[in-house]
Amino acid sequence: MKNSLERSPVDPVVLVAAIAAQPTGGPSGFASLDRKLRVIFMSFCAFILTAIPPNAQAASTRKWFDLPAGSATDTLRQFAAQTGDDVRLLYAADAVDGVGTAAVHGEMTPREALDQMLAGTRLKVTQDPATGALVVERNDSVRPAAVRRSNSEIVPSPEKPPKTLNRKNPIALLFGWIALTLGPTPAASAASSNPGTGSVPQDATEITGQVSNAATRAFLEGASVTVSGTTQTVFTDQEGRYQFKGLPTGPVTLEVSYTGLSTQRILVTVSAEHRTVRNVELTSDIYLMDAFTVAGIREGQAAAITQQRNAPNVKNITAADAFGNVADGNAAEVVRLLPGIAAWNSENESRYIMVRGIDANLNTVTIDGMKTATGVSGANRQTELPGIPIGATQVIEVTKSPTPDMDGDSIGGNINFRPASIFDRTEPRRITFAVSGSIRKVGAGARATAYVSNKITPTYAFGYSNVFGKNQNIGVTVNLSHTVNFAPGGGTMLNGYQATATKPAFMRMLWVSDYHYLERTRSGVDVRLDFKVGENSRLYFSSFYTNFNSEQVFHGGNNTVTAVASAIATLDASGRPIPFEPQFPFGHPNYRPGGFNAAGARVQASILPGFTDKVTELASATYTFTTTPIHTLNERYAFQAGGRHQFRRLELDYTGNYQESPSKNGQKDWNPNATRGYTISVPNTSWRLDGTSTGSVSRRNAIQTGGPDVRDPANWVLSGLSADVSDQGTNIYGGQLNLKLGFSDPVPSYIKTGFKYMSEERYTRRDTKTFTYSGPQGAFLSSFIDTSLPTGVALSKWHPFGMSPRYLDLDKINQYLEKNPQYLTHNAATSLQNVLANDKNAREQVFAGYAMGNMSLGQLSVLGGVRFEKTHLSGETAIQDPRAGLTLTDPIERTRAQWGKRTTVIREYRNVLPGIHFKYTPGRNWLTRASYSQSFGRPSFGSIYPDTRINYEAERITQNNSGVKPQDAANFDVTIERYFEPIGVISAGVFLKEIKNFIFSNVVKIPTGSDNGFDGEYAGWDLATQANGGFARIKGAELNYSQQLSFLPGFWKGFGVFANHTWLTAKGNYGRVTEPTGSALVNFTPRAANAGISYSRGRFYARVNVNYTGTYLRSYNLDPLLRSYQDRRTMVDTKLGFHYSRKLTLFTDVANIFNSKQKWYSGLYREYNTDQRDHGVRVQAGVNGSF
Repeated sequence: MKNSLERSPVDPVVLVAAIAAQPTGGPSGFASLDRKLRVIFMSFCAFILTAIPPNAQAASTRKWFDLPAGSATDTLRQFAAQTGDDVRLLYAADAVDGVGTAAVHGEMTPREALDQMLAGTRLKVTQDPATGALVVERNDSVRPAAVRRSNSEIVPSPEKPPKTLNRKNPIALLFGWIALTLGPTPAASAASSNPGTGSVPQDATEITGQVSNAATRAFLEGASVTVSGTTQTVFTDQEGRYQFKGLPTGPVTLEVSYTGLSTQRILVTVSAEHRTVRNVELTSDIYLMDAFTVAGIREGQAAAITQQRNAPNVKNITAADAFGNVADGNAAEVVRLLPGIAAWNSENESRYIMVRGIDANLNTVTIDGMKTATGVSGANRQTELPGIPIGATQVIEVTKSPTPDMDGDSIGGNINFRPASIFDRTEPRRITFAVSGSIRKVGAGARATAYVSNKITPTYAFGYSNVFGKNQNIGVTVNLSHTVNFAPGGGTMLNGYQATATKPAFMRMLWVSDYHYLERTRSGVDVRLDFKVGENSRLYFSSFYTNFNSEQVFHGGNNTVTAVASAIATLDASGRPIPFEPQFPFGHPNYRPGGFNAAGARVQASILPGFTDKVTELASATYTFTTTPIHTLNERYAFQAGGRHQFRRLELDYTGNYQESPSKNGQKDWNPNATRGYTISVPNTSWRLDGTSTGSVSRRNAIQTGGPDVRDPANWVLSGLSADVSDQGTNIYGGQLNLKLGFSDPVPSYIKTGFKYMSEERYTRRDTKTFTYSGPQGAFLSSFIDTSLPTGVALSKWHPFGMSPRYLDLDKINQYLEKNPQYLTHNAATSLQNVLANDKNAREQVFAGYAMGNMSLGQLSVLGGVRFEKTHLSGETAIQDPRAGLTLTDPIERTRAQWGKRTTVIREYRNVLPGIHFKYTPGRNWLTRASYSQSFGRPSFGSIYPDTRINYEAERITQNNSGVKPQDAANFDVTIERYFEPIGVISAGVFLKEIKNFIFSNVVKIPTGSDNGFDGEYAGWDLATQANGGFARIKGAELNYSQQLSFLPGFWKGFGVFANHTWLTAKGNYGRVTEPTGSALVNFTPRAANAGISYSRGRFYARVNVNYTGTYLRSYNLDPLLRSYQDRRTMVDTKLGFHYSRKLTLFTDVANIFNSKQKWYSGLYREYNTDQRDHGVRVQAGVNGSF
């Protein structure tokens, strides 16, 4: 039997050289990468790869020991834990196997403690004079009896002392591994050193089995199974299966461990005649002491932590239910609580995810490793997570340092939703359900009406799984879900202020939305079929359909007071603003207030002087209000099939998928003949915008001081009637194949290669119709008033207009116009122009291949490789030529001539993406990781569409640059992780991203020649397009801690805690010569944090989750006063549950319990809110069950 020391020194030279040899750039070179950063990174790698000997004096330092009597295998581990890292302990595992040690209690030196432990045994202690390490060896003069370790297991003392393995040179190991990889496979086993086994061929002996949780009956993926006394360790697969081949015949001891469960040691007899099968059921004291056991958050998180610990690269893994019930089915609500994650919210619901603060368009989302359709507009790449089927998801993986077998187009990271398989548990038959109702307490600015009411909305979920067939090898899983999220809002603010670096700033616009009706419905069904062809082969087919239907009505959207001109008026001797045009003095029907600008020129002006932080008076303003319905439907159809096979040392897996994601947006029910909205306006009014009573800069009372009464319908003017329906969609299909070949000699290792093809097609269509209304105005419009809304009654304690304005009913308007079509003129030419200009198609094809390898050198594992991707692009859209058809008198035909010509572009680019990942285990529960990888962020699909606009007067063509290159990133990661029982991890990491090739606007001259991109035309004209340039450096740090506190006594053992925080600095420029470096980057979130506390004991559980997202830049401008920001926000959610029985659980969830609002601001001062949205608190209660 093979033996090994617990620790072996590793020469770091070869491995650090591997880092140094990696290229510092992809196609772009990254030649300017800071040399100091590279030196620091390589120095750190050298540090973690070097086994630093402890101080020889540490063995003589006195410590307190409390060690029970027991097996030396266990007590020596406890001794090492109590001495910490100050003392190195070396021993051959076989040498101590079967030896019983004495109890030790008291203060003494580590050497004295070991002497007491081993007194009277066959073991002795010596100290290495060079390193100070304590070495436990056999004392051949003593032959103790066998040690009984359990009622059923007796391990005899070995007859002969074990042989100590030679410490192999890592260079020899590396070249040996390469030679083994390229050379022929050996036909015989090297196990002939064990007497009596030399004639057994390699792979003739086999131990296999499955590891499961004894309490929950779930198979355990990632459980560690080690052949005691050797370096042979395997981790169980998704079905909990492990396998050893080529072991010597005779008795061996397997040590099986898993996070949160007690380690088991089992004795197995290896036979050359047949395969040995030993299944293992692990348990824990938490189950033995708690008579009421329900599989839940603890088990899911233990599985996630185990898989994260075993991963070769930097990633975070969590169970889908790790943070409590996900009854509303929104996957983003789970992901946003992970380390390094920030969520983009829309109407109080998380929709898009930013990884490590980076724009959601530069991250990728996959389901079981395959790209998913975004579910949003035809231009963006960000993925809507509410459309992901969370009910079928088992674990969520957030990869922050990609390996070569992953797609390379994610600068921030990849989020992978991995579904469960029916064969992942010992009891495949399961029926689950969840039924709940939710109610939302509306915000302070709205009250219950026919549009906004405290109504209860339902949520349903149902799941079924079972196995069928003669051999029980066909598994079927079905999940159904339906959720209605009613999110009314009120008091929405959207204000405009003076752009100034000094206070006070005047308010130029006050905007409020009184009633915001919003109802979002998510429905979905997913079906998965698993077929076990054999023990080591599996096929599967999965499909899902999701439907995201959103209906909104904005009442009072653009309920606005807007200054006619944002300039400060000059007052005359009587205190009135001077006239803008002297010939029209005050009192004249054409009078308009005026003032003088800095150059002394007379300009139109609406702002009266004397404004303060809270008070602005407008001498000339326009009052408007609208009602706008928005009906959106996003659908996803997905089909995926694949298989996985294992042939001795070779693993093969393959996947193919097809997805469609159509999206429709427009007025109610997408009726092309119904108006989508209206605008009522009252010009020539004056106002006092006063926040004195509210004490707020943004929450002000709008007091009309002059002009026509805006409440009197006789002064209303109706306009803005239009219909707008857009259709957009995504079609994705592709497949991948991976081959993995494993080796056990000279070191555990594998090589892996694979290929992938993916095609993504986008299309967008838009039919916009504009109308001119020529019917009665004024008092007649009162017949259209929406009588379901309160009138003449205060909405709440505060409303900017004091009383509720009266809004119009769109259904009444449409009914009237249907009966009186003579009052509505369709602008057909304009509508045709919109149709032609918005008919766009694009296709992106990706061809990828990779090669990588992994090897384990004792405590160190190294994974490295390279990925190649070629991207082929094509785009088609309309060219606008204003000179075409000028002689045509028919406006429809003239529009066709000007917009009917199409253009198509074809481009391609390539990326070479090397990566190397180190994982070093300095102690049993410690991990350090260091990674270098290259990735890229693809341009938006909006840039692939070759939109072209021709301006003959300016001799200028404006066109999207479909050939713009992706943004390139060099990524460095260093982390240290500490895992502890029961179920806990604390980690800290730093990362650096060097990003090049930002996309920015540029103007160049069109060259001559037929290949100038315009068939030889327009030579010498200006071409306004996009180009690559600029750079960014993103530095960040992450802290993460989570633990179940079941080691505490009594009541306290039910608690669990988690917290994580991400700091980020992102600086760069956008490639403009006039732009200073050090500018903040758009949609990069510099701060994100989460924390929570949970309690689960017996029948009761409770959880509080806190999510914080820091302020970030939403839109950039060279002028800092015109930059727009989304303000920081903290949201608190609570979850309560009661296990009525083992099969039924009652729950109550409260989202955003403190009614945190979304806020935006521009310029330097966050108190000048430009937008504020209030959607209240959501309460959801129900019951779920599992049978």
